[in-house]
Amino acid sequence: MKNLFITCICALLALPAGAATRRIAGGDDLGRAVRTLKDNDTLVVAAGSYVVEGTLPVKRNTVIVGEAGTRPRIAVGSFRIGTGARHLVLRGLDLTLSAKYLVDTPSEGSVEIELVAIERCTVDLGGDTGAGLVGSRTSGTARNRIGEIRVEDCVVFNGGFPQHFVYSAASTSQTAVEKIRLSDSTFADMARGAVAANAAMKTRIEIERCTFYDINRSDNKAGTIRLSNATADIQITKSVFTFAGPASRFIIAGPGSKVAVENSWATGELTSIPGARGLKMLPAKASEAYEAPARNPLAEGVSLRLRENKTPGSEIGDPRWNK
Repeated sequence: MKNLFITCICALLALPAGAATRRIAGGDDLGRAVRTLKDNDTLVVAAGSYVVEGTLPVKRNTVIVGEAGTRPRIAVGSFRIGTGARHLVLRGLDLTLSAKYLVDTPSEGSVEIELVAIERCTVDLGGDTGAGLVGSRTSGTARNRIGEIRVEDCVVFNGGFPQHFVYSAASTSQTAVEKIRLSDSTFADMARGAVAANAAMKTRIEIERCTFYDINRSDNKAGTIRLSNATADIQITKSVFTFAGPASRFIIAGPGSKVAVENSWATGELTSIPGARGLKMLPAKASEAYEAPARNPLAEGVSLRLRENKTPGSEIGDPRWNK
């Protein structure tokens, strides 16, 4: 009993002061609900469909979650993290994007962000101008620092313009991302690769148990991970990649970078992949290696499960395809 009492006290102490759980029902104004949250509040979204036109400013630490057992559908321009917000967590949502980034930073002013987390979500990056999960819009002398970008147990694909990515920053962006972690997720139809930034920063990239289908689909040499000016510590394990573009590269990293690719494979569209860094090749193209591949992993009948006779002896890729 004493131990239980101590555990409860510790749990209460761990909650941020003043944090509250607020709820929204179908038909309510989601944009207004987010704008009126107080710091560290959690917004629980009930089943239903919600539309937020344009950009939704996030000025405080915010958690937005789908009600247990539901997957509310949210169409949004972008969540823009401004000064005062140290973290944004999106969990258990069905998200459709209509702008360039699902989560982005202001174009003016320096911003310090500890965490952007997207967990147990499906994300259709159907933006009109080429869309991505997270992007830095900062230019000039202002700096944006993001401690961690985390994508876990998600399906991310592109239903519109074929130019999307997990994270991107322009060459003029003064950005620093300390860590990007992708795990137990599927990413499909990515014309520009997954991570692309020209910033001179130190960063760590962790990719574990992920499936990437139709990566670098356009005829470019961007690389799935392109960090030409960064000092990067990159670790990729138990993941599978399909490169659709004829000029596809795998990893481009700056001087002093470390790369470890373990038990990860690519389907056999290309005879060689520049920057493979230990990535192994399956003896089959995607059409033969997967059960029923397609650019929309959520479409009826689609399966990115590797056929038993094509696997390298262990389960790799997004675990949802191995069940």
